Amino acid sequence: MSLLTPKNSRQVCESDATSAHACISEKTESICEHSRAQAEEIAARKAPSAPANSAELHPGEYVYGACETVGRSVRAGNLWVEEPVAYDAVILASFGGPDGQADVVPFLRNVTAGRGIPDERLEEVAVHYRLNGGVSPINEQNMRLREALEEELNSRGFTIPVYLGNRNWAPYTHEAVEEAYRAGHRTLLAVTTSAYSGYSSCRQYREDFANALEHTGLRGAVTVDKIREYFNHPGFLTPFIEDLTQAYVRLLEEGHAPKNIEVLFTTHSIPCADNARSGPNMRAVLAGSVSKNTVAGIDSISERVVAGIDSVSECAASTHGTIPEHVPSDVGSEPEYTTTSVVHHNAGSKDCVDSIHSCTTTIEDVVAACQEYGLYVQQHREAIDAVRGEVENRVGQRLNYRLVYQSRSGPPHVPWLEPDINDVIEELPGQGRTAVVVVPIGFVSDHMEVLWDLDNEARATAAKCGLAFIRTATPELNPMFIRGLADLVEERLKGTSRAQRPALTPLGPAPDICPAGSCRHSRRPEAPAIAGIPSEI
Repeated sequence: MSLLTPKNSRQVCESDATSAHACISEKTESICEHSRAQAEEIAARKAPSAPANSAELHPGEYVYGACETVGRSVRAGNLWVEEPVAYDAVILASFGGPDGQADVVPFLRNVTAGRGIPDERLEEVAVHYRLNGGVSPINEQNMRLREALEEELNSRGFTIPVYLGNRNWAPYTHEAVEEAYRAGHRTLLAVTTSAYSGYSSCRQYREDFANALEHTGLRGAVTVDKIREYFNHPGFLTPFIEDLTQAYVRLLEEGHAPKNIEVLFTTHSIPCADNARSGPNMRAVLAGSVSKNTVAGIDSISERVVAGIDSVSECAASTHGTIPEHVPSDVGSEPEYTTTSVVHHNAGSKDCVDSIHSCTTTIEDVVAACQEYGLYVQQHREAIDAVRGEVENRVGQRLNYRLVYQSRSGPPHVPWLEPDINDVIEELPGQGRTAVVVVPIGFVSDHMEVLWDLDNEARATAAKCGLAFIRTATPELNPMFIRGLADLVEERLKGTSRAQRPALTPLGPAPDICPAGSCRHSRRPEAPAIAGIPSEI
């Protein structure tokens, strides 16, 4: 959500936000006071950071917290586990969200833990939740998803329970692990509500589970593995294909010519540095060796891109003086990113003013390189090609389309993936477009971010520009998506060979074990994580 993002904030929404603050101002003080009283209890339920030495692998262990079958696969040089594993429970891992007005600020404290952001700043972001009664739709969605997945697995003869564990709100990840352990389960498989590579969409979930094993003291007593990334699985992409086809045909029937319809595939923007580190170019990994040397060689390109971004960011920061901590505009959504950069310069000096001009082309070059080498963007492009190609076959027309981004947050001098969806919508009338279809290809469900950024902001921008607007559905509880998740669990239960696993893009099925260095945070040291090879191996 972009309430605090300078570039993305929209005049069309400011009056609504102002009215919302006025309507809830009398209630907010008492709500915040109540939430402060809950703070210690809430913090105690949230798992603390893992001990510094928890990254060390146990003797003979190749993947943190993994079952023996996974370790054996990695020792044999295979990132796809092609042996059956008797998983006895599944944990659905998600972001979490508040359940009422009293939960909003404590929830936001969890999301921004360790950054020292005062409650007054958190309240500026909380308006989106206040407008919705303090409730995030993601909680009910995930409870229903958990039930549907468990029912689908049971219908296939797999009588294994599915637990729900969140990163930022109860039930927390470590609570789900404890609950499964108390019920007698020892071999767990994680399913996340995010389909792509990236720190917040992949690695942070893997870190959550490693942290949970340390926090509960169950490391060694319980193993946790994770299903592969499913950005190109038919169960994830087919709902987008079906809904986009229906939306496009509807616009044709309403009289819009094909040349006047624009399809915008939208996903969460992330810092360019995080995209560069979202994973090695998987084409090279799939084509040959998965050795550390191969991955390191590809990763060195990403490191140079990141170094260039850092240099550009510091140069740009010099015109701003000291850059304060920014509250992420999307703190209640998934994935969540916060970029903090504190740089001290003499902002008024002529040298600094001149230096920013010398950085301009560098920013463009660095962003272009980042998009070429980052796996996050590569996966989205391939998913879009799969959806677009099938829709074009069905409607008999070539689509006007592009990949756009939403929900940028953080200091304006730090490069994030672009273009922004609202900026693109504003350009469409000048290109002869009369209608726009927005496809939330980067999201699994209609959580708060989708509802606010697309159904509120993007829709309002389109209306201001005189464009017909349709936003297609996310997979959420679509039966095809439920069956797809069950397929992903079943292929690990049965040890389905890589060649037999479905995928709709040239990248093929993603590996079960993330290569070394995948999805690292651009500003944080590498932390222990399940389902991935540590860099020290």
